[in-house]
Amino acid sequence: GTLNVQDQDSVITVRRLYNGYFGNGTVNISNNGLINNKEYSLVGVQDGSHGVVNVTDKGHWNFLGTGEAFRYIYIGDAGDGELNISSEGKVDSGIITAGMKETGTGNITVKDKNSVITNLGTNLGYDGHGEMDISNEGLVVSNGGSSLGYGETGVGNVSITTGGMWEVNKNVYTTIGVAGVGNLNISDGGKFVSQNITFLGDKASGIGTLNLMDATSSFDTVGINVGNFGSGIVNVSNGATLNSTGYGFIGGNASGKGIVNIST
Repeated sequence: GTLNVQDQDSVITVRRLYNGYFGNGTVNISNNGLINNKEYSLVGVQDGSHGVVNVTDKGHWNFLGTGEAFRYIYIGDAGDGELNISSEGKVDSGIITAGMKETGTGNITVKDKNSVITNLGTNLGYDGHGEMDISNEGLVVSNGGSSLGYGETGVGNVSITTGGMWEVNKNVYTTIGVAGVGNLNISDGGKFVSQNITFLGDKASGIGTLNLMDATSSFDTVGINVGNFGSGIVNVSNGATLNSTGYGFIGGNASGKGIVNIST
């Protein structure tokens, strides 16, 4: 099934939005169209399903209320899910998780200037597989803790490129490889900014990798722990910049293994 919400006066208000429950579903929000969600949304619900949400041309997907409860989005709950934002599209929500369950696969793309996700946290690969690509000056603002590879089966990958930016605010942690595998790649003017500590390889099974690839790429954090109880690798190359205004640990605890490579 397909739902199109388009044009200035096109508004739909729903309690919950299920997109691709057992089969395939597509939601298009465009040309100043608006969907208001009173509670949560699941995109790609059951194993074998496929759900897509496209927010483009100043379309807006808005989650009503405040706080975390009932405002979350699962992109790829147990199935396959996609969230694509471009051409000044906007999403305002609670926590967004891509790849929730082990069979879940979620992909998020944010591209173009003034295309923005503002949420209460971003999780890529909770127990499944999650990807997020931020490019062409797209912006993700996470006002809550965020992670890549949360559970032991979770795999989370983030690419920030061509002026894209990810901000993690509100004095919360960002963890790359909590108990699973997390990879953050920044290149071609991509930027990451955190108001608190960044962990790579948090728990014993966690594996976290950060790649900063060129002189226009930057990573700013209040502190960094490379290999807390797990394994962490940081590669800084070709004039890229990593700034930490607080402490830096390489191998934070007895079981932690940390490596930092700096090269031209």
